[in-house]
Amino acid sequence: MLLPAIGQGRRQMLKIKCASQLRQIGAGVQLYANAYKGALHYGRSGTKWLTTVAGQSVLIDNSAGSAYWGVAYAPMLIPSTTLRLTGSQAAEIVRAAFQIWHCPSAMSVGPYLGETDDAPITYGINGYVVGSAGSTTAPTHFRKLSSYKNPALLVLAQDSLLTLLNNRDKTTLSSFGGVSNLTQYRPGGTEYGNITTGVREYFRHRGQSNILWLDGHVESLSETLGKEIPSTWYLLPL
Repeated sequence: MLLPAIGQGRRQMLKIKCASQLRQIGAGVQLYANAYKGALHYGRSGTKWLTTVAGQSVLIDNSAGSAYWGVAYAPMLIPSTTLRLTGSQAAEIVRAAFQIWHCPSAMSVGPYLGETDDAPITYGINGYVVGSAGSTTAPTHFRKLSSYKNPALLVLAQDSLLTLLNNRDKTTLSSFGGVSNLTQYRPGGTEYGNITTGVREYFRHRGQSNILWLDGHVESLSETLGKEIPSTWYLLPL
Protein backbone atom coordinates (compact mmCIF):
# COMPACT_ATOMS: atom_id res chain seq x y z
CA MET A 1 0.00 0.00 0.00
CA LEU A 2 2.95 2.30 0.56
CA LEU A 3 4.33 2.02 -2.98
CA PRO A 4 1.62 4.11 -4.75
CA ALA A 5 1.96 6.82 -2.10
CA ILE A 6 5.74 6.85 -2.48
CA GLY A 7 5.42 7.09 -6.26
CA GLN A 8 2.90 9.90 -6.00
CA GLY A 9 5.15 11.77 -3.57
CA ARG A 10 8.12 11.44 -5.91
CA ARG A 11 6.14 12.73 -8.88
CA GLN A 12 5.02 15.72 -6.83
CA MET A 13 8.65 16.43 -5.92
CA LEU A 14 9.61 16.36 -9.60
CA LYS A 15 6.82 18.81 -10.40
CA ILE A 16 8.02 21.14 -7.65
CA LYS A 17 11.61 20.89 -8.93
CA CYS A 18 10.42 21.73 -12.44
CA ALA A 19 8.58 24.81 -11.14
CA SER A 20 11.72 25.90 -9.30
CA GLN A 21 13.76 25.58 -12.49
CA LEU A 22 11.23 27.66 -14.40
CA ARG A 23 11.47 30.36 -11.75
CA GLN A 24 15.24 30.32 -12.22
CA ILE A 25 14.74 30.79 -15.94
CA GLY A 26 12.37 33.67 -15.26
CA ALA A 27 14.99 35.31 -13.07
CA GLY A 28 17.59 34.82 -15.79
CA VAL A 29 15.34 36.45 -18.37
CA GLN A 30 14.85 39.43 -16.06
CA LEU A 31 18.63 39.74 -15.54
CA TYR A 32 19.14 39.57 -19.29
CA ALA A 33 16.60 42.34 -19.84
CA ASN A 34 18.31 44.46 -17.18
CA ALA A 35 21.65 43.98 -18.93
CA TYR A 36 20.34 44.75 -22.43
CA LYS A 37 18.29 47.90 -21.90
CA GLY A 38 15.12 45.98 -21.25
CA ALA A 39 15.22 43.87 -24.41
CA LEU A 40 14.40 40.17 -24.58
CA HIS A 41 16.38 37.84 -26.80
CA TYR A 42 14.36 36.47 -29.70
CA GLY A 43 13.33 32.84 -29.73
CA ARG A 44 14.91 30.15 -31.87
CA SER A 45 13.61 26.70 -32.69
CA GLY A 46 17.07 25.16 -32.37
CA THR A 47 18.13 22.40 -29.98
CA LYS A 48 21.90 22.79 -29.62
CA TRP A 49 24.03 23.92 -26.69
CA LEU A 50 27.39 23.09 -28.23
CA THR A 51 29.04 23.42 -31.61
CA THR A 52 32.47 22.61 -33.02
CA VAL A 53 35.08 25.26 -33.77
CA ALA A 54 38.54 24.28 -35.00
CA GLY A 55 37.86 20.72 -33.92
CA GLN A 56 36.88 21.71 -30.38
CA SER A 57 33.47 21.63 -28.72
CA VAL A 58 32.40 25.07 -27.50
CA LEU A 59 29.23 26.84 -26.41
CA ILE A 60 27.20 27.67 -29.51
CA ASP A 61 26.60 31.34 -30.36
CA ASN A 62 23.12 32.34 -29.24
CA SER A 63 22.39 33.83 -32.67
CA ALA A 64 22.98 30.54 -34.48
CA GLY A 65 19.90 29.04 -36.08
CA SER A 66 20.48 25.69 -34.39
CA ALA A 67 20.98 27.18 -30.91
CA TYR A 68 18.48 26.40 -28.15
CA TRP A 69 16.88 29.58 -26.81
CA GLY A 70 18.29 28.92 -23.34
CA VAL A 71 21.82 29.63 -24.61
CA ALA A 72 21.04 33.37 -24.70
CA TYR A 73 20.05 33.43 -21.03
CA ALA A 74 22.64 30.95 -19.77
CA PRO A 75 25.25 33.63 -18.89
CA MET A 76 22.79 34.97 -16.31
CA LEU A 77 22.49 31.60 -14.56
CA ILE A 78 25.65 29.58 -15.26
CA PRO A 79 29.16 30.72 -14.23
CA SER A 80 31.17 32.23 -17.07
CA THR A 81 34.07 29.93 -16.20
CA THR A 82 31.84 26.97 -17.09
CA LEU A 83 30.50 28.52 -20.29
CA ARG A 84 34.07 29.14 -21.54
CA LEU A 85 35.08 25.48 -21.28
CA THR A 86 36.13 23.82 -24.53
CA GLY A 87 36.94 20.39 -25.90
CA SER A 88 35.99 17.45 -23.72
CA GLN A 89 35.40 19.80 -20.80
CA ALA A 90 32.57 21.51 -22.69
CA ALA A 91 30.36 18.64 -21.55
CA GLU A 92 30.22 20.52 -18.24
CA ILE A 93 28.22 23.24 -20.02
CA VAL A 94 25.51 20.74 -20.89
CA ARG A 95 25.57 19.30 -17.37
CA ALA A 96 25.07 22.78 -15.91
CA ALA A 97 22.28 23.53 -18.38
CA PHE A 98 20.68 20.20 -17.53
CA GLN A 99 20.09 21.41 -13.97
CA ILE A 100 17.95 24.29 -15.27
CA TRP A 101 16.55 23.48 -18.73
CA HIS A 102 15.78 19.78 -18.34
CA CYS A 103 12.42 19.07 -16.72
CA PRO A 104 12.87 16.05 -14.43
CA SER A 105 9.50 14.69 -15.61
CA ALA A 106 10.28 14.95 -19.34
CA MET A 107 9.87 11.66 -21.16
CA SER A 108 10.57 11.95 -24.87
CA VAL A 109 11.65 15.47 -25.84
CA GLY A 110 15.29 14.69 -26.52
CA PRO A 111 14.88 11.69 -28.84
CA TYR A 112 12.20 13.45 -30.89
CA LEU A 113 14.46 16.43 -31.56
CA GLY A 114 17.44 14.26 -32.42
CA GLU A 115 19.20 14.81 -29.10
CA THR A 116 19.95 12.46 -26.23
CA ASP A 117 17.48 11.50 -23.54
CA ASP A 118 19.15 14.00 -21.23
CA ALA A 119 19.10 16.98 -23.60
CA PRO A 120 18.38 20.18 -21.61
CA ILE A 121 15.78 21.42 -24.11
CA THR A 122 12.51 20.46 -22.46
CA TYR A 123 10.94 23.91 -22.12
CA GLY A 124 9.42 25.87 -24.99
CA ILE A 125 9.56 29.67 -25.10
CA ASN A 126 6.69 31.81 -26.34
CA GLY A 127 7.80 33.15 -29.71
CA TYR A 128 4.92 35.61 -29.83
CA VAL A 129 6.22 37.39 -26.72
CA VAL A 130 9.99 37.33 -27.20
CA GLY A 131 9.90 37.50 -30.98
CA SER A 132 10.89 34.51 -33.05
CA ALA A 133 13.20 33.49 -35.82
CA GLY A 134 13.32 30.28 -37.77
CA SER A 135 16.53 28.41 -38.44
CA THR A 136 17.58 30.87 -41.13
CA THR A 137 15.30 33.90 -40.91
CA ALA A 138 16.01 37.15 -39.09
CA PRO A 139 14.23 37.83 -35.77
CA THR A 140 10.89 39.54 -36.01
CA HIS A 141 11.63 41.98 -33.19
CA PHE A 142 13.60 42.63 -30.02
CA ARG A 143 10.72 43.63 -27.78
CA LYS A 144 11.34 45.23 -24.41
CA LEU A 145 10.03 43.61 -21.26
CA SER A 146 8.57 46.91 -20.07
CA SER A 147 6.39 47.18 -23.18
CA TYR A 148 4.02 44.52 -21.88
CA LYS A 149 1.33 45.93 -19.63
CA ASN A 150 0.12 42.66 -18.12
CA PRO A 151 3.16 40.36 -17.76
CA ALA A 152 1.33 38.21 -15.19
CA LEU A 153 -1.09 37.20 -17.98
CA LEU A 154 1.49 36.34 -20.63
CA VAL A 155 3.18 32.94 -20.98
CA LEU A 156 6.96 33.16 -21.21
CA ALA A 157 7.87 29.45 -21.21
CA GLN A 158 6.33 26.12 -20.31
CA ASP A 159 6.61 22.36 -20.37
CA SER A 160 6.71 21.54 -24.06
CA LEU A 161 7.72 19.03 -26.69
CA LEU A 162 8.88 21.85 -28.98
CA THR A 163 11.43 24.51 -28.13
CA LEU A 164 9.61 27.44 -29.76
CA LEU A 165 5.89 28.12 -29.36
CA ASN A 166 4.99 30.12 -32.44
CA ASN A 167 2.33 28.20 -34.36
CA ARG A 168 -0.98 29.05 -32.69
CA ASP A 169 -3.15 26.02 -31.83
CA LYS A 170 -0.49 23.59 -33.09
CA THR A 171 2.10 24.41 -30.42
CA THR A 172 0.35 26.34 -27.61
CA LEU A 173 -2.19 25.39 -24.96
CA SER A 174 -4.86 27.65 -26.46
CA SER A 175 -7.22 26.35 -29.15
CA PHE A 176 -7.30 29.86 -30.69
CA GLY A 177 -11.05 29.47 -31.12
CA GLY A 178 -10.76 26.06 -32.76
CA VAL A 179 -11.66 22.54 -31.71
CA SER A 180 -8.57 21.91 -29.58
CA ASN A 181 -5.03 22.88 -28.79
CA LEU A 182 -1.91 20.96 -29.85
CA THR A 183 -3.71 19.92 -33.02
CA GLN A 184 -0.66 18.47 -34.74
CA TYR A 185 -0.49 15.75 -32.05
CA ARG A 186 -4.18 14.89 -32.07
CA PRO A 187 -6.14 12.64 -34.51
CA GLY A 188 -5.85 14.09 -38.01
CA GLY A 189 -2.76 16.13 -37.11
CA THR A 190 0.51 15.93 -39.04
CA GLU A 191 2.34 14.29 -36.13
CA TYR A 192 -0.45 12.06 -34.86
CA GLY A 193 0.71 8.44 -34.78
CA ASN A 194 4.35 9.42 -35.26
CA ILE A 195 4.78 11.12 -31.88
CA THR A 196 2.29 9.46 -29.60
CA THR A 197 3.62 11.29 -26.55
CA GLY A 198 3.13 14.78 -27.99
CA VAL A 199 0.23 15.95 -25.84
CA ARG A 200 1.56 14.04 -22.86
CA GLU A 201 4.81 16.03 -22.90
CA TYR A 202 2.88 19.29 -22.52
CA PHE A 203 1.05 17.84 -19.50
CA ARG A 204 3.89 15.73 -18.22
CA HIS A 205 3.17 16.17 -14.50
CA ARG A 206 0.41 13.60 -14.25
CA GLY A 207 -1.90 15.60 -16.46
CA GLN A 208 -0.62 19.05 -15.53
CA SER A 209 1.65 21.55 -17.24
CA ASN A 210 3.97 23.98 -15.45
CA ILE A 211 3.84 27.47 -16.94
CA LEU A 212 6.29 30.34 -16.40
CA TRP A 213 4.64 33.72 -16.80
CA LEU A 214 6.39 36.86 -17.95
CA ASP A 215 6.33 38.38 -14.47
CA GLY A 216 8.29 35.40 -13.14
CA HIS A 217 5.62 33.42 -11.30
CA VAL A 218 4.86 29.78 -12.09
CA GLU A 219 1.48 28.07 -12.15
CA SER A 220 0.23 24.59 -13.04
CA LEU A 221 -2.55 23.99 -15.55
CA SER A 222 -4.57 20.78 -15.73
CA GLU A 223 -4.86 19.04 -19.08
CA THR A 224 -7.33 20.76 -21.37
CA LEU A 225 -8.38 21.08 -25.00
CA GLY A 226 -7.65 24.78 -24.68
CA LYS A 227 -11.08 26.18 -25.56
CA GLU A 228 -11.21 28.20 -22.33
CA ILE A 229 -7.64 29.48 -22.66
CA PRO A 230 -7.48 32.94 -24.28
CA SER A 231 -5.07 33.35 -27.16
CA THR A 232 -3.85 36.51 -25.42
CA TRP A 233 -1.86 34.24 -23.11
CA TYR A 234 0.42 33.73 -26.09
CA LEU A 235 -0.24 36.38 -28.68
CA LEU A 236 -0.60 40.17 -28.46
CA PRO A 237 -0.51 42.76 -31.25
CA LEU A 238 2.99 44.15 -31.68
